[in-house]
This record gives sequence, structure tokens and C-alpha cells, in this order.
Amino acid sequence: MKGKINWKIILIHSLGVWFIIHSFHQFAFLYKIEYYKFFLKYIVENQTFNSYTNQEITPGKAISYFFYCKAFGNIIGCFVGLFLSIIVCKKYSWSLINSLIVFVLMLLLAQLYLLGWNFIGYYFTYLGKLLHNLTWSLLFNGFVLIIPSFILFFHKKIIAFLRNDKEPLRAT
Repeated sequence: MKGKINWKIILIHSLGVWFIIHSFHQFAFLYKIEYYKFFLKYIVENQTFNSYTNQEITPGKAISYFFYCKAFGNIIGCFVGLFLSIIVCKKYSWSLINSLIVFVLMLLLAQLYLLGWNFIGYYFTYLGKLLHNLTWSLLFNGFVLIIPSFILFFHKKIIAFLRNDKEPLRAT
């Protein structure tokens, strides 16, 4: 399969990078969690600012922080996904063009906000919301999102599917 573009590799690795991007969004919000708390409480929930006493955090800073975290999560997630994709492609002697296509495709979709997180993100973060602590919730959600990506990149059955092995995939 050397030198060939494989749509199965591109599809599976794109899905893995999708999970990585969104896990890095969760981890990025931990950097200045006070800004994220402000964003959630006063901007998303639309509460009044009269009860807020910290003058250091303003609505503009909170919104900027939110979009910086999203942008850096996109970029760092795409680079980590590229790195993992290159590792897998080199290990199995697949074309590195597949990794490059995944990187460009996912970076483009992420920067255009076309990853569909608004539609299904609730389901992936539901269990983390049950923790009632924003820090633990973000950590839990980040790890819950990164686990499927490692499964998509490194699981033996998925690798066999991508290698076109004759043995069919079976649920075990």
C-alpha cells in the first residue's frame, strides 16, 4: 500500500483527530479556569454582572479566552493527530500522504467550525457534568475524549481493517 492514498486510513484517522481536538479543547480550558467559569456563568447562562466582584476578568477577556482555547485546541490537536498518524503510517508502511491529508482536512474543518461539536458534544461531556466540579469535569471529559482516539489509531482490529487483512472484524 506504499505510495497510495487510502480512504479508510483518512476516515479513521480523521475521526481519531476529531476526538483529540475536542479533548484538547477540554484541557485548554483548565489553563485559566476562572475565565472559563466567568464565560459559562455570565455569558452562556446570561446572568447579570452586578454580583460579580472580580474586576480583572471582563466579558471581553472571557470571550477572547474562550476563542483562544478553541483555536489552540484545534491547532495542537491537529498536530498531535498528525504525529500519531505518522507513527502508525510509518509502522505499517502506509503512505504519509494519508497523514498529511488528514492534517489539512481536520485543520481546515476545525478552523471553519465545521466539526459538528455543537450537535453531539453534549453526549460526550454528559458524564463529566455529573461531577459538579468544573476542574474535574474538564479533566474527565478530556480523558474520555482522548481514549477513543487512541483506540482508533492503535487497536489491532482497526489496524487489520485498514491493512485489508482477510480476517473480518468481529465483536469480541
